[in-house]
Amino acid sequence: MLRVVVLGAAAGGGVPQWNCGCPVCRKARTAHPELQSTQASIAISADDEHWFLINASPDLRQQLIATPQLHPAAGKLRHSPITGVVLTNGEIDAITGLLSMREGSPFTIYAHAKVLATLTSNSVFNVLSEKNVKRQGIGIDRAFEPALPDGTPSGATPSKPKKPAPAQPGAPVQSAPSALRNFFGLGSPPPRQLQPQPPRAPNVPRPPGNVGRSASAPQGDVIR
Repeated sequence: MLRVVVLGAAAGGGVPQWNCGCPVCRKARTAHPELQSTQASIAISADDEHWFLINASPDLRQQLIATPQLHPAAGKLRHSPITGVVLTNGEIDAITGLLSMREGSPFTIYAHAKVLATLTSNSVFNVLSEKNVKRQGIGIDRAFEPALPDGTPSGATPSKPKKPAPAQPGAPVQSAPSALRNFFGLGSPPPRQLQPQPPRAPNVPRPPGNVGRSASAPQGDVIR
């Protein structure tokens, strides 16, 4: 079974952002610390022993400290359960955390060739020695399975959802909610019961005189 740990769920800058004085950030600093969140990243594992990060946020060190599953194993002087890092892009919010993993523990970086080229062109990432940190290219829209340190498959690959059958010519087109329910196997929603509507009141002639309806008055009130 694939396990997922959410390390952070905030956008770039986190909550509170260091230079933001919006109501949410102000509350996160003071009366509502539960609003605080580090920048977006998750960790996945199929065996609870080897973990793969999806992006390495600038808050990675803090996230690792707060996540017991990613701590070094007991009794080992140098160890990390992190086997690899999958980079979805080459932006600062996705790659900066790699610099916090420069102490020599082996792992593999999986990323598109352009993202790997970004790391290569920036000399600051040379602290990640390729002797310990392998770099493996992955393609866009191509399934892949990260490997364990011994090269065997990790199992850290979610099953592909079953796609609905293509519509036949002349078949009725489903509405978006119905299509989504069928995609997730929820079936069709129960039919709506139409409630009978009360008969409308007959039109009443407007009385003569200075009669009008004010926008500030409740519906039906008449201001004379």
